[in-house]
Amino acid sequence: MNTEKKKGGIGRIVLRVFLVLLLLLAVGAGVLYVRFRKAYKEYTEEATQSMNTIVGKQSPDFSVPLTDGTTVTLSDLLADHEVVVLNVFATWCGPCEREFPEMEKVYEEYGDKAAFLAVSRDPLDTLEDIAAYKESHGLTFPMGYTADGLDFFVTTSYPTTFVIDRNGVVGFCQMGYFANGDLIEQVVTPFMGDDYEQTKVALYSLIVLTKEGTLVPGAELALQSDSVEEVLTTNENGEAFYITQNPEAIDITVLSLPGNYKAEEGTVATTSGTISTWTPIYVE
Repeated sequence: MNTEKKKGGIGRIVLRVFLVLLLLLAVGAGVLYVRFRKAYKEYTEEATQSMNTIVGKQSPDFSVPLTDGTTVTLSDLLADHEVVVLNVFATWCGPCEREFPEMEKVYEEYGDKAAFLAVSRDPLDTLEDIAAYKESHGLTFPMGYTADGLDFFVTTSYPTTFVIDRNGVVGFCQMGYFANGDLIEQVVTPFMGDDYEQTKVALYSLIVLTKEGTLVPGAELALQSDSVEEVLTTNENGEAFYITQNPEAIDITVLSLPGNYKAEEGTVATTSGTISTWTPIYVE
């Protein structure tokens, strides 16, 4: 009896110690998580502020090791092309994989005038990984890897695309993927031509959906600003797009929705005029 009581007592003590350790680990993990979230939020805000000012700035020259064993520089690309499309990606990125076939189509048509360069900066990638990725996906435009060669081009997500004009000035910046090749073409071609003058381009990508993720085609959206007054209708994927060479903040209101969907009255979203990105519009 006494032996069993002692064993039971020891078991309870061990259990209590174990529970205390679990509690300490949980508290420690919680503290680390809060600190990580805070640090990541601060980094994202700082990076976004930097990205907000990058359009219109002169890009420094940079060099990138490519999968074919050579190294390319921005000045090399601009010597033979009218514009450079710099895509920052990662091999594990799903949206990157989605847009690359569309980018390939535009490259095949305009590669003599527009230089396309896809570069990974992700620490999980290697140059060998990118070479295998390029071959398996049937991509022909140059691809490479650099850990620190693109510090000027701040990114907070993949993919991020920059368009650099013939004078080395950044004229476009997009966070997120291009939905199709037509949009890439419409963004890139304004930087071409013998009569080119300094320009900036903005792509407003809008998507209407419910909080559960149901896409809403046939939604009518009004875009309004000091110089814009447009009405767009979402396609079968719930998407609508607007491209301009006069980047500015634009207010969006919902004019009508199909079926029994409902939306808030008044302005439901305001797009950034500098960084092109996807703007979700949630309805019920």
